[in-house]
Amino acid sequence: MRLTTILGAIGARCDKGPARRAEVAGISVDSRSVAPGELFFAIDGSVTDGHEYLEDVRKKGAVGAVVSRVNEHCALDQFLVEDTREALALAACEFYDHPSEKFPLVGITGTNGKTTVAYLVQSLLVSVGKNCGLLGTIQNILGKDEIQPSTLTTAQAHEIQRLLAIMQENGCRAGVMEVSSHGLDQKRTLGTRFEVAAFTNLTPDHLDYHPDMEHYFKAKSLLFAELGNQGRAVLGWDDPYGEKLISMVKGPKITFGRRDKSDIRILSWKPVHDGSEICLNIFGRKVSGKISLIGGFNAENVAAAAAI
Repeated sequence: MRLTTILGAIGARCDKGPARRAEVAGISVDSRSVAPGELFFAIDGSVTDGHEYLEDVRKKGAVGAVVSRVNEHCALDQFLVEDTREALALAACEFYDHPSEKFPLVGITGTNGKTTVAYLVQSLLVSVGKNCGLLGTIQNILGKDEIQPSTLTTAQAHEIQRLLAIMQENGCRAGVMEVSSHGLDQKRTLGTRFEVAAFTNLTPDHLDYHPDMEHYFKAKSLLFAELGNQGRAVLGWDDPYGEKLISMVKGPKITFGRRDKSDIRILSWKPVHDGSEICLNIFGRKVSGKISLIGGFNAENVAAAAAI
């Protein structure tokens, strides 16, 4: 892809003639693994700052670097933006041709239950004949015959778009993705289109990263702020933060929980010798079933999956 195309997508200028004709072979944020022809994004992280490695990536043949401050002593072509994390997310969407716009994608956030709900939804869709991929904490399912181990709950922005593109190439007709507060706060999902965004719950966690629960909630709510009026929100409103989200979400929404007015209401959950029996009221229709999950907390996970 032409460098100028990517720079146009992130609002960066390219004033140099040779750079205008340059082709980008890939996107990287790791100076140790930059390959010739790749565009490097200098991310100022919690441990290291990518701006310190511009000379290294120049020597490795990078086509240029997107930076938030220019190093005048480095001969590498540098393209200035205000926020390199935001630029990385938008550039990755452009480079991989916006894969999230080619099939419905479900994003699931919350402190507890993300992984279980993601697997339940993926299993439900596969059971009705829809090839569905999954990006999450345990592994990335990129098609019927391609499964890769996962290193982060929510991958870095360029990895998300690369994996979604592989899903689409492998014939997936839907995708499910766990979305962490870290990923949202660091803009890893910016530019990704979600058809459904789901919230499970919020309990004290990750407060080594977030200053307090309100900042934690604000990060989680970004998934719904980016959803737009065309997307659907699925909200666990037994949780007070889920109830708070209801007033914030402008588009269509479905609630789940034990409360009387829940769209997907949990009527009962009973343990049996090899799993549990559950009864849900789904928009006024009573549905009962037996599942292999144990623990009353899984009633909320099943209800969330049904709502999605």
